[in-house]
Amino acid sequence: MSIFSEETRKRMSLAAKRTWSKPGHREKISKIMKEKESSHNDKHPSWKGEGAKYRSIHSWIARNYGKANKCENKNCEKKSKYYDWALIKGKQHAHDINNYMMLCKSCHLKYDNHLIGFKHSEETCKKMSIRMFKYWENKRKQRGENHALV
Repeated sequence: MSIFSEETRKRMSLAAKRTWSKPGHREKISKIMKEKESSHNDKHPSWKGEGAKYRSIHSWIARNYGKANKCENKNCEKKSKYYDWALIKGKQHAHDINNYMMLCKSCHLKYDNHLIGFKHSEETCKKMSIRMFKYWENKRKQRGENHALV
């Protein structure tokens, strides 16, 4: 069931057909769409250049160079179906493909953890422990359990 009457739907359909059949209308829409696409390059007034954030830079890389489709790690087991653009050690996030390499998810995780390290500082561990303790304490209260976590 439609919220519009049969007569209204016919008038709407006819109006749409008239609009699209006007000379030059399709070209006008095509031009507008091309201008929208150009909002992703350095000529657009909203272009942030080196001030762009992580997500926008990765979107730019995927648009301009495609999705990562292989692992460039020589020691990779080549079992993965999923790939990422990974930032190369010592490089900055920027609109420069030379700052990135393609890695499978497994190699990317290993590469990043190798750079960052697995250990947190003692202070960070304490903060994380306190947060987790409070989180589980609240969960127990919500469930009506009275015993405390030791």
